[in-house]
Amino acid sequence: MNDFYVVLSNRYNRDVYKDNGPASFKNELNTSLRFEHEGWKVALVQYESTVGKETFICSDVCTSTIIGPNQRQALRFIPSGSKIVRVPHYLPIDGKVIDTISVFLIDPATLERLDNRGGGDTIIVLHFVYNP
Repeated sequence: MNDFYVVLSNRYNRDVYKDNGPASFKNELNTSLRFEHEGWKVALVQYESTVGKETFICSDVCTSTIIGPNQRQALRFIPSGSKIVRVPHYLPIDGKVIDTISVFLIDPATLERLDNRGGGDTIIVLHFVYNP
């Protein structure tokens, strides 16, 4: 298999991760992702959230990039109201075996993590691809 998709949501695994909310959540995968060869990359391809403001979507699944003065594991900047990423930006994955994936949203104005107050839902779709 040279590519596959993973759907993540703050609604998944709430029995294990009680603090999951729309701006910060962790999902346990049904099957571990094993990347035995260099060349695997990941991109955010879909984003739906009730957070409703422009944001950086970050995850521990990708390598770090520079945002302002900090290094963050940012998958993508999403303007307010966007849902589908027209041109995915692929980043190298960070790790050889992935059992859980954490997602958190960062406010581009303050470069701080958004909080989970207010409730709501966030769903993202990641595309993993092998490109040696």
